Amino acid sequence: LPKQVISIPIRRCDMAEYMGMQPETISRGFRQLEEMGILHMQDLKTVVLENEPALRRIANGARDISHITADPKAKIKILSFG
Repeated sequence: LPKQVISIPIRRCDMAEYMGMQPETISRGFRQLEEMGILHMQDLKTVVLENEPALRRIANGARDISHITADPKAKIKILSFG
């Protein structure tokens, strides 16, 4: 699959406010996804999606994605609301 380039039209602080989180949490999440090889941040507003199937699995609640990450020791923390 070709890599997708995604533009994020809002600032991280606005994204964090909308989601009820701290901006640092949003930044850590992006950094963690980057370390796992799922995406690459070109800049603060541009994301290159490297592994869409892995991102979809995470979005659908997958907790163990070690078999699809670049680093088999990578950990992911699932944020839940409720």
